[in-house]
Amino acid sequence: MNIILSIPPKWAKLIYEGKKTIEWRKNIPLSQTETVYLYETAPVCKVTGFFKHYAYTRVSKTHLELNKDLLTEKSCVPIEDIRKYFGKSEKIFGWLCNAGPRRNQFANPVPISEFGIKRPPQSWCYTKVTCTAKTKQDELSEWVDSLNKITREQKPSRREDIHGT
Repeated sequence: MNIILSIPPKWAKLIYEGKKTIEWRKNIPLSQTETVYLYETAPVCKVTGFFKHYAYTRVSKTHLELNKDLLTEKSCVPIEDIRKYFGKSEKIFGWLCNAGPRRNQFANPVPISEFGIKRPPQSWCYTKVTCTAKTKQDELSEWVDSLNKITREQKPSRREDIHGT
């Protein structure tokens, strides 16, 4: 099962850059998840990429205060905002993200309808669809491969270099 996570563009950008490795949410999926697709909210309003899900961490208010420097650094969220997000809750969950530098960002953002969903989720939702859109890394690899092929085809043989023929 996969997930579509609604997220503001500024947070998505930090996830794709590998800087934001914790995304705060008040709950977690009950089903095992493999891929978390990022639906960027306005002005983008499309699914722009994904991260492979590998864990959640449950954080209490006490745990937050004891580890605030690490948790604010990894989530890129100021401690005051995390405290505010807690509200009256006793716990929140950190979704651990491992998107890495640009490798999981789609070259062309995908409409939410391609995931069999009519409108974006308020926070997150399940999807059975697996997206096959090319990532920026895929396109870069293809470009490098084509450049290498052109270079090999245009490179003269050693015999031609020596004899000029």
